[in-house]
Amino acid sequence: MKKLKVYIFAYAKNNLGDDIFLKILVEKYPDINFYINIEQEKYMTLLHKYPNVTIIKAKNKDFDKINPSSYDAVINIGGSIFIENTSAIERIKEFKEFILKCNQIKIPFFYVSSNFGPYQTQQYLDLTKQTLSLATDVCFREKYSYELFKKNPNARWAPDLIFSFDYPKQEKEKNTLGISIIHLKNRQLKEEQEYYKVIANHIKRYQEKGNKIYLFSFCEYEQDEEGVKEVEKYLEQEEKKKLTVMTYQGDVNSFLESYSKMEKMICTRFHSMILSAIMQQKFYVISYSKKLEHVIEDLSLCEKYSKIEELTEDFLIEEQDFKQLPEEKIEILKRKAQEQLQKFDEWKNLQKR
Repeated sequence: MKKLKVYIFAYAKNNLGDDIFLKILVEKYPDINFYINIEQEKYMTLLHKYPNVTIIKAKNKDFDKINPSSYDAVINIGGSIFIENTSAIERIKEFKEFILKCNQIKIPFFYVSSNFGPYQTQQYLDLTKQTLSLATDVCFREKYSYELFKKNPNARWAPDLIFSFDYPKQEKEKNTLGISIIHLKNRQLKEEQEYYKVIANHIKRYQEKGNKIYLFSFCEYEQDEEGVKEVEKYLEQEEKKKLTVMTYQGDVNSFLESYSKMEKMICTRFHSMILSAIMQQKFYVISYSKKLEHVIEDLSLCEKYSKIEELTEDFLIEEQDFKQLPEEKIEILKRKAQEQLQKFDEWKNLQKR
């Protein structure tokens, strides 16, 4: 039987979370030929090594250039793909037309591991509901989004796909504290300097206690490294010298090897929270978005967390505030998260008959 051909819509910008989505997908199905459009060479590092992935180097990302009849199925895999911004209405209209084309020629379209919002207008919500109702399957990663779309019979929810990531256990380096940094300038949070000061204060405090501090930048494109520089403005030269900054540039395995050795993590990035949970680290979440808070509450992921907009300069995470997820809970989440691809699996299995 010939190999199935599946087109992927994804955020291919060397963003750690989205790259792990892609890694899970293409490794889970070595018998499928995947196709993805990545314009810039520097964002191809992850997928180059996979023989079942074809990278389409198309400069024009117009939907008219993607012919659904060339594929057996289409997957849109990504987290915050339904944020209402200046181009959101036009973008969701394009997807509506594209999915209609897929339906006309019976090509299934799957949405995997996404959340909806933030949004401002009823128009955007209604248009997205119309669009998603046309898809074969829509699996959200938190209940808030599912509740908005639950009248659509094809809507489901399961924990974020990365909970299913089968990462080998790593021995932790004693007295290490990792911090996933986020750049807040473009995220409409007026408290960005308070956040950077709080992070700097924790670096000072935990260095004084004998901890080695690592700062993790998940996405250069989204300027996480600029966030690191903002934090460093509040540090003395000697404090900066003791820091180790880890920047993700497309090598998932190498980056996660360093990340997984952290004994404790302060997590601001969404997927930092999930990675620290499944890697059995002691972690504490500083949330910049409702999407983190929804998942924490859906899954009872941690006893307490803090919101960036509520931080004060004297805020401090004490040793006892870092909590580790029980192994049995991780196993439950892992199994449940595999449901993200359940409908795609069902479709794939039918193709063998």
